[in-house]
Amino acid sequence: MKWLLWLALIILAGCSNTASEENESESSLPLTESISQEPFWLAYQGTEIEDNKMHLYFIAAHEDETQISSGDYEFDLPAFLYDEEGIPYEVYDVTYHEDDFRGSSLSSHQLGITIEAGPPPNNTAGKQLHLPFLLVPQLYASGYEYVITEEEMEAVFQGDLALVNVTAQEQRLRFTLEDQHSAARQREIQYSFMQEKEGERIYPLFKNIEQDGPYAEVDLQFSQEFSFPVTLQIQRTTTSLPQWRLSLTVPLDKGQEE
Repeated sequence: MKWLLWLALIILAGCSNTASEENESESSLPLTESISQEPFWLAYQGTEIEDNKMHLYFIAAHEDETQISSGDYEFDLPAFLYDEEGIPYEVYDVTYHEDDFRGSSLSSHQLGITIEAGPPPNNTAGKQLHLPFLLVPQLYASGYEYVITEEEMEAVFQGDLALVNVTAQEQRLRFTLEDQHSAARQREIQYSFMQEKEGERIYPLFKNIEQDGPYAEVDLQFSQEFSFPVTLQIQRTTTSLPQWRLSLTVPLDKGQEE
């Protein structure tokens, strides 16, 4: 009967190892070290530990290389960040860097970000940190600006508001407006349209908008014939700025000295 006992122990040991490997695999999160929401882009650079704090470094940028500043976006991080095992780390501070970052000069379309959190784990090897956050694009507080360069354009993007199938002929501008704002799926949103020309604001004489959820067929008639490029500004007038829900999962041992 002893051989039956040994066989049972071997089987139990094998099951235990398999379960341990499965639990380890399940606790590991897929890494997401960069994320983008037109025109915003954010990428993780690494972590350093100093004075019993983790310093997590990120580079934010505008993908179209337009200028970015710390006031363009409002970051809303939770009070605690969690690793793959559910261990919390308190967020102490967030610092923005507009000129120099970690010993290197930044371009005008780049922004350095440092998140201080802790206390750090005893060992960062294999550790992953999940960073969910809300991003409010304050740069659109006065409206979304589009530059139309041709009579017909397939699409023009700006943040979470896109112009699709754009036709600009003589004094008439037509396009499909695709709005990713969460409120656009719940109710009709009102918009204002304005053309900027040589410092002058020109509003359409007539406008016709047919809405279907987050989509709107827009037909605008202006008093003057277009001369390209045409700068069009659109603003939501019946809702607040959007809150983009984004998240990263980053390896804490990135940037650590061997």
